[in-house]
Amino acid sequence: QSFAGKAVGGVVELAREADVPVLVVAGDIYANELSSDALEGLEVVSLVQRFGAEAARNDVLGRVENVVADVLRARAGG
Repeated sequence: QSFAGKAVGGVVELAREADVPVLVVAGDIYANELSSDALEGLEVVSLVQRFGAEAARNDVLGRVENVVADVLRARAGG
């Protein structure tokens, strides 16, 4: 499915205009289907790449919570 055609594409566009950082948490990422600059300046995490396909499918909410908590912790310096 198209990155640009999804809500995330619109959020990314608005965030870039406002110079606000963006964390994109996706089930999976097909970078070869995106333009070369589509992910530029974004922090992007694929649940499938990070946790494996089975875990990503079976516990989506838990995995998203893990990713967001890790990113917030890292941004806070600890």
